[in-house]
Amino acid sequence: MTTLQFLGLFVVLYTDGIGYQMLMPDFPNLQPRHTAVIAYLDGTRDDTGSPSAWPQERGSVNIYGVEYKYVKVKKENIAITGSTDAPPLNLKEKIPHLTCCCPQFVEGFKEDFSNPNMVGPLKRSAHVYVNNGTATVQTDVNGAMYTQVKMSTVGNGGVTVRGTTADGGNVLTIVFKPGATVIFANSSFETTPPLPQKVHKLAEQDHFQAYYDMGKATSGCNAVPSQGGTCAGTITACPVTKAKPTSGTKRASHAHEIEKALSGRKSDGTLFVSIDCSNSQYP
Repeated sequence: MTTLQFLGLFVVLYTDGIGYQMLMPDFPNLQPRHTAVIAYLDGTRDDTGSPSAWPQERGSVNIYGVEYKYVKVKKENIAITGSTDAPPLNLKEKIPHLTCCCPQFVEGFKEDFSNPNMVGPLKRSAHVYVNNGTATVQTDVNGAMYTQVKMSTVGNGGVTVRGTTADGGNVLTIVFKPGATVIFANSSFETTPPLPQKVHKLAEQDHFQAYYDMGKATSGCNAVPSQGGTCAGTITACPVTKAKPTSGTKRASHAHEIEKALSGRKSDGTLFVSIDCSNSQYP
């Protein structure tokens, strides 16, 4: 059984009978800087020497106290094949729904985030397609809600991850051995020395609020799951028909305070996750 986990900022889009399109957005102005990776235990890849193998980065990332090897994601379109399972059903557990956090999301997404066919620097999301398996929402010790997918494979075969680049259509592959745990992560890393608790909390809130940069009329929204209410997680989307755009307003930014606190600090390679760095579902 192969396990996929999606940690950090992902928008979960579901189509009945087909499965999930996971938007993995790029927010270059977030502090600490977000990094998008696919992480896995050393020795679980099975594509040594392949000319199309996705290049593994040096070093490792620490996720929940475990060291993982990884590749960087740079807005590829990513397909996952090799599972014998039927398409997944929609999630049945509570997860932040964007229309519950910000009713203006009823107007939809900006095309540079939602269109997988955007090319080059215009594209602002990777798109991960999950068409097989059993999906659930898990909650970690920090309250972060993330999507987990269990996939069956046959015999000695595992799943293959194929990413088509946004700048020319090259295909990068990772072939996994059966039973691998594959973590798609889109978050920041902790620092050495650690950020002051107050600044860390501001950074967490800014992370979730980055979702509001994706909507056509949502730039002024500011709800985050840690504040409770419907943004803390629901099973279904909230009933919204029309909402006044917030595009004329701007939420408060903590970037200057966070950037000042980051001076003299370095990333320690430990994934930064909290309730305000949860997955979200649309609508």
